[in-house]
Amino acid sequence: MKWTEEEIAILRDTNKTHGQLKSLLTNRTISSIYVKCFSLGIRRSYAGGGKGSVLSDAKIEELRNGEFLEIVNGHLLGDGCIGGRHQRFQLSNTHFDYVEYTQEFLNKLTERKVNVGGGKTRTSFWAEGRTSTSTSYDARCSLGNFFKPLRKKWYLEVSNGKYQKIIPRDLELTPLTCNRLYIDDGSLRSDLKSHSLAICIYTDDFLEDDVDFLIEKFNEQGIGATKESAGIKRKRDDGSRYRIKMHGPVVIEFLNYIGECPVESYKYKWDIKTYQNRTVLCSQCSNIIEEWGFGPKSRRKTCSKKCRLLNRAELLRNRRKAAKELASLSANI
Repeated sequence: MKWTEEEIAILRDTNKTHGQLKSLLTNRTISSIYVKCFSLGIRRSYAGGGKGSVLSDAKIEELRNGEFLEIVNGHLLGDGCIGGRHQRFQLSNTHFDYVEYTQEFLNKLTERKVNVGGGKTRTSFWAEGRTSTSTSYDARCSLGNFFKPLRKKWYLEVSNGKYQKIIPRDLELTPLTCNRLYIDDGSLRSDLKSHSLAICIYTDDFLEDDVDFLIEKFNEQGIGATKESAGIKRKRDDGSRYRIKMHGPVVIEFLNYIGECPVESYKYKWDIKTYQNRTVLCSQCSNIIEEWGFGPKSRRKTCSKKCRLLNRAELLRNRRKAAKELASLSANI
């Protein structure tokens, strides 16, 4: 059926959403409305469908200056990506509650109604015949006029059709950005025996310059992060992969900075057990030792190597004295 001038005039009213157009154009399907708007080059606010949809310039500016961009940046540092014909943002994860939480957040700020995708089960094969299965879910968002310029900042073409994800130098680290990065690509390591606590952020897919830049941004926030080699070689260019580490009290500072975990399935990454600052008194010079560890009791007794040697010498003297007293008592018997 040919489109009339009256129908086209209704389509050109960009203040109306696609859903409102469908209620006005009762003889047209929602798919035909999308196609006609696309062929006429009509841009309008999105309210419930269509790939690559766009928002008004005012709404896009609002998203670029709010928590929406902070969260997207956090996921792009982690497991998120932008790609496809419509420059779609996508986050894949095996924890449904986390993906659902992310999808609801994206829907709320973009005024959309997109369901969680994926749900496909994959089997992985390991050495010695071991196998494991996992189900992956997707949170998605298609906003061409928001994600297209963002992809140009985050992806560098290294060869025909192949891209390397990079970290834009105008990136600002915020607690919300770091929160999503930590959930996506961070891990908490604790050792009760050695009283050690550490966080590792797996930045393996970024180049060394990008990892150095990210460490600088952490240091600007007062978080003492360091770099370590992952011991893995890149298939693309044989360059080393690097990760970001935080140790001891820096872990506490980082977790306080990024805030609480938003979902139940990842709260284990915030579980530092009884790790705390413990005050120890040196047995030789009575100096106060500030030490971090698990539990209220510390195995440390001295504050320096000198005191440790003095303590050892004193212990040996006491043992010799006790041995002489025992020998004397035995002789008297």
